[in-house]
Parts: sequence; structure tokens; C-alpha cells
Amino acid sequence: DEGSGYWIGKQAIRTALRGYDGRGPATSLTDKLLLHLNLQNEEELFNWAYSAAYSVDKTAELSRLVGEAVQEGDAPARQILESAADELFLGAQAVMQKLGLSEDEAPFAVILQGGVLQHNPVVRSRLAERIAAFSPLARVDEVKREPIYGVIGQGKRLLGEEK
Repeated sequence: DEGSGYWIGKQAIRTALRGYDGRGPATSLTDKLLLHLNLQNEEELFNWAYSAAYSVDKTAELSRLVGEAVQEGDAPARQILESAADELFLGAQAVMQKLGLSEDEAPFAVILQGGVLQHNPVVRSRLAERIAAFSPLARVDEVKREPIYGVIGQGKRLLGEEK
């Protein structure tokens, strides 16, 4: 799940707590997380992360705050998003290698799908750059609709109903 919204949210919590205890730089993420989660201080953030209130969905929601912090110039937040793109690239690279696309001489499409890639330009552009550097024949496409429409369209093409 590296590079996902949940992963980014976990990294945001980790980064805020590292800034608090002096193991990392201060970050505007701390205030954003506390406000969003209605917490008073970093101790409450730590306790929240180990409480029953913590969930994958709530943690994934925090990825939006990381994007906001990057727009405001927060370097630790940018590092989180760049790392997310790098993790996503490692997954894409592994698939391209297993399919032999890195050695293939024909152009091919790489479709960027998912909430992080659709809503976060830092992650999307860094991932696209890494893919292009790895395989210049890759054509990076962004999905504009939900994945099910792609599945339906592919099925129709295979059945000869749509060109």
C-alpha cells in the first residue's frame, strides 16, 4: 500500500511526531493534523494513532492535508509526497519489468489510477517523470473516470462492440 492515501496519512502523523520530539524538522503538518482531528497537542495525536478512533479511512483523509502543506511551502510535506511517488514508481517498475515492457520496442500505455494520482499533482508529476525516465516508450495516461468504466470499455472492445 506504499504511496497510497493511507500511507501518506501515516507518514504525516509520523513526520509531525518526529518534529515534536526533535527527531525531525518542524512542519506545518502538525497544526493541520491537530485541527483536522480536533486534538489539542502532539500527545493527543500520538494517543489518537493508537486508539480505537484511528482507522484506515480517517488516516487516508489526512493525505489532503499533506498536499495543502506542500502548497504552502512545507519541505517535510513535500518529502512525503515525493516518497509516495517513488514508492508507486517501484511498483510500476516491477510490473513493467515482469511484462517485459522495459525491453519492448513498442509504445505502451501506463494508466494512472487512484485518488492520490487524480488529486495530487506532486505525486502524479513525479511518478510520470520517473516512468518516462525508466521507459521512454511509456505513454502516461490519466484516468478521468472511475475504474469500472475502463473495464466496461475494454470488454466492449474485446466483444467488437466499440472501436
